[in-house]
Amino acid sequence: MKKFTVIIGSAIIFTLLAVSHAFGQTSLYSDVPMDHVNYDALDYLTDEQVIEGYSDGNYGPAKEINRAEFMKILMKPLMTDEQLNDPANTGCFTDVEDEWFAPYICYANDNGIVEGYPDGEFKPANNINFSEAAKIIANANNLDISNTPVEDEERWFQPFVESLDNASAVPLSIEYFDEKIKRDEMAEMIYRIETKNTEKASRSYKELNGENLISGESCKSLATLYKEQFAYNNYYYSEPIDFVLVDEDMAEAEEANLEPTSTLRQEAKTDSATAGSVEADAAAPAPAAADDYSSTNVQVAGVDEADIIKNDGQYIYIIKDSTIRIVEAYPAENLEELVSITLGEEDQSFYPVNMYVDGDTMTVIGNYNDYGPMPLAADSTLIKEPGIWQNYTKVYVLDISDRSNPKISREVQVSGNYRESRKVRGTVYLINTFYPNYYYQPYYEDLRGEDLLPRITDSANGEDQLAVDCGDVRIMPKPRNFEYIVAAAIPTETVDRPIDREVIMGGAQAIYASRKNLYVANTDWFGGFKRTPDDYSTALYKFNLGDGTIVYDQKGRVPGTVLNQFSMDEYQDNFRIATTKNSWQWDEDSTNNLYVLDSEMDIVGSVEGLAEGEQIYSVRFVGERAYMVTFERIDPLFVIGLSDPENPKVLGKLKIPGFSNYLHPYDENHLIGFGKEVDPGDNNLSDEEFNLWQQVQGMKIGLFDVTDPSKPKELFTEVIGDNGTSSPLLYDHKALLFDKEKELLAFPVSVFEYRDQYDCEEETYSTCPSECRKICVPSVCTFDNGIKVCTADCDGEASCIAPEFEYGQKVFEGAYVYDINLEEGFKLRGKIDHLNAEDALDLSETGWTDWNKQIQRLLYMGDNLYSVSRAVVKANDLNTLEELNEIELAGSSYDYPIIFEEPVAL
Repeated sequence: MKKFTVIIGSAIIFTLLAVSHAFGQTSLYSDVPMDHVNYDALDYLTDEQVIEGYSDGNYGPAKEINRAEFMKILMKPLMTDEQLNDPANTGCFTDVEDEWFAPYICYANDNGIVEGYPDGEFKPANNINFSEAAKIIANANNLDISNTPVEDEERWFQPFVESLDNASAVPLSIEYFDEKIKRDEMAEMIYRIETKNTEKASRSYKELNGENLISGESCKSLATLYKEQFAYNNYYYSEPIDFVLVDEDMAEAEEANLEPTSTLRQEAKTDSATAGSVEADAAAPAPAAADDYSSTNVQVAGVDEADIIKNDGQYIYIIKDSTIRIVEAYPAENLEELVSITLGEEDQSFYPVNMYVDGDTMTVIGNYNDYGPMPLAADSTLIKEPGIWQNYTKVYVLDISDRSNPKISREVQVSGNYRESRKVRGTVYLINTFYPNYYYQPYYEDLRGEDLLPRITDSANGEDQLAVDCGDVRIMPKPRNFEYIVAAAIPTETVDRPIDREVIMGGAQAIYASRKNLYVANTDWFGGFKRTPDDYSTALYKFNLGDGTIVYDQKGRVPGTVLNQFSMDEYQDNFRIATTKNSWQWDEDSTNNLYVLDSEMDIVGSVEGLAEGEQIYSVRFVGERAYMVTFERIDPLFVIGLSDPENPKVLGKLKIPGFSNYLHPYDENHLIGFGKEVDPGDNNLSDEEFNLWQQVQGMKIGLFDVTDPSKPKELFTEVIGDNGTSSPLLYDHKALLFDKEKELLAFPVSVFEYRDQYDCEEETYSTCPSECRKICVPSVCTFDNGIKVCTADCDGEASCIAPEFEYGQKVFEGAYVYDINLEEGFKLRGKIDHLNAEDALDLSETGWTDWNKQIQRLLYMGDNLYSVSRAVVKANDLNTLEELNEIELAGSSYDYPIIFEEPVAL
């Protein structure tokens, strides 16, 4: 092979030298191990003397390739020695002339394979991107592009990319049309075309363009995709992965008799601490349930959401650590823990997370981890079998017609981690995320394509089977890792009905469900067809919900990222979503946007660019309006009109101090906001000097009037405590108890306050002892870099308060109960806590309380108000808050299993 010294411009100098390559070497090049994803291509083209490495023995597979190198690698196999030495193949462009690369470029130009730039140059030193390379490769190899119309002038490269995909020539490492290709990627594309290798997985135009999901073909093709993607993600993994590519028709799973197998271990309670008989008192008449009782605070009417605590007007159902408790609660004098249920086998690590209760049916959802050995390859040198954690979600459907003696009626196990669920018309719609354990696969001797798929076990049909067949997996464009969304529709009223399911390659960060459709939102790092800030987007997966069915419908995408489920909504067949768009370019500010999508998940309307530099803190959709709170220093509440889906617009906004983490409709013209009060700081303080968490005050609740959407106003506000005050409601809407007709508003809260008396003696702020450095009276305070400081003496024994950047001390742990109406706003009805005298003393002296006694939920049955913590259930009179009854729940901690293993002798 010839030696070339290349000088391009005046700054790029490099030497390409032949590197010896002999059969049987452990590696072609020092930086290309034999398990390199493109080893075969580099080996073939080296033997054909098309490519060569550097003088140091390296090839530089990950280096970008310039247009001159590209043309040599592409054209050399297509040219004869006569054509290479033809003097006519020079000077075709002003910057080519007699350089070493001139024959390749000029021959390609003469044959219509390449074109120069309008200025008469070819620009050989420029690195080439994939779309340019696709056109040149397709032209050079006469690939058929006649049947591919260009749908968009901006995507002029479409027919060329599709022709490469038809030849299986686009390696999986290519993710964008405009990305610069690497030396090994170029070799791989040429190798596939030259050898007509169609066995390898190839990117499609639709994938690169970020279009709708594509379906798999077979277990063999799925395994091939995994094998190559894994290799691309792990260039230098120490061992190659041996996949056994099975036939397209999979072997039938072994049938097993899978009646509910888990043991339902339960303890009946005769009092709060003593286990008694499970037998019910047949002579005692069953008390009637309350006619009026609260339910879980949900986003959409008719769509139930799973929670840790439920009630049915007579009983309270509680998830406590690894157990489910059933408490008879109504009437209050009957308050009693009936039974503690533990699901799963003795050696299992099932941990309940959420539940539903509907009549005499309870559905418990939880995580189950199974630790087991993996089979070793015959030639393995490992001393012991490695173990691997397998994550599952288990769903138990219980018959609770006898509350003191529940029975399992259905048991379902689904691969992966539980994300969220919804319940509509007797069906629980489960969303899981599943990662196949392909990082452990080198330990397997034989691994088939179906071994990479999620599985489902259902006691109703007695089978352990694939969640879907290989050919039914919907593949997300450009997967960087193989995460699946596993969606399952589990009927709970008729426990022998089959479980419908879908499997999609993608992630799940938040879900929204109406009574007709379910939407999964996930940050899509590969959204667009160019590598630009616009690619930082949210992928949306739409599922249709039927009678016990879930069917994948469409995929959509919007710019930006979504905050939570309340950022999404469905209204009259349109889907609405609010996002914050952050740029990859750190010098650009964030913006906030709202998009309206039609039933095909195409964007039909939008409002963009709201509150530049701020972030969305909360969103709520109510009919033909959306309310959006963004924040940086002042809380703008935007009112957005959506009566015309194609032309949404901002109707009005209100700027007030603080921010709302959660917005709850009071009625169609009023809104309640829950968040934090914030001191916006001195007017002369710049945004760069402003530090949010130094300015945060207590918890704030506000009542807003949006009757006139152009002039929203804050009617009433209430601030609870000082910095440090918090509530589960700020991050979990299910912690709210609200009833407009009863004028009732209640939520758990931890209240912090600054200690208000310090003896500063006669020292200035700067010389006060650290424990006494507090802010003097406001009249002598100023702002210095966002922190209040004293500018005068502390004035003897004057009262001082702590600066905003310090937390206060906890002074209350419990729940606040308010009266709420439009005439008087918020009026504190009273407070409830679960602390005994010893707890109260600890709180006053140290500011600490037992976390088991933090109230989690409040609910009412008839005229009784119940508060539930992990340790206590208490009943109070709903109107006066007079304590009526209280019980302690048995046990207060979860015993985590500890696995001891003897050290391995090496």
